Amino acid sequence: MVSTSMAEAAYFTLTTSLQSWHLRGTTERTGNRNAAMSVAPSNVYSCSDGHVALIAAADRHWRSLLEVIRRADLVGDERYRRNGDRAARMGEVDELVSSWTSKRTRAEVAAALSSAGVPIAEVRDLPEIVHDDHLNERGFLQWTEHDGLGEIPLPHSPVRWHDSEMRSLTESRSVGADNEAIYGELCGLSADEVAELAADGVI
Repeated sequence: MVSTSMAEAAYFTLTTSLQSWHLRGTTERTGNRNAAMSVAPSNVYSCSDGHVALIAAADRHWRSLLEVIRRADLVGDERYRRNGDRAARMGEVDELVSSWTSKRTRAEVAAALSSAGVPIAEVRDLPEIVHDDHLNERGFLQWTEHDGLGEIPLPHSPVRWHDSEMRSLTESRSVGADNEAIYGELCGLSADEVAELAADGVI
């Protein structure tokens, strides 16, 4: 038997917020910034065609970022030299980064910083996510035809068992599709009675 809990699994997404709570005894809403307010830059930045998510978790990431955006003059600047220094000037740091990203596309920004070893990812919308090559090539998403919605992607479980084939998924049936079977066969109502209840909005 394998026992798991959705709530317990989601708890680990609070790691950064818990760090702040442990150290300060409290926490606050920080938007897309680092929840502990101890890492900078760590935010979502505007591009000419959307946004990117960037986190310079280590000082070396900051130095690499400065090289990419052609601000190597700030590498030795004591105001931004260490994470704590940058966190204290988070607004300035965010402005410095966004002034560069805003003039470029997501792909350009992600390619440039990723090649320099800076943790970054394009922020994608839902149509981009459901058409993601990785999710589809691994078979996580199964496209199926839905009566009311057309072609839709159904997600499999992310947990894979060795040598175990994934079962084919079926879309949820529409509301009332099984009324006749449930109210007729199980409750003993006639087809006319089921239709009347459906027409009245009871079922």
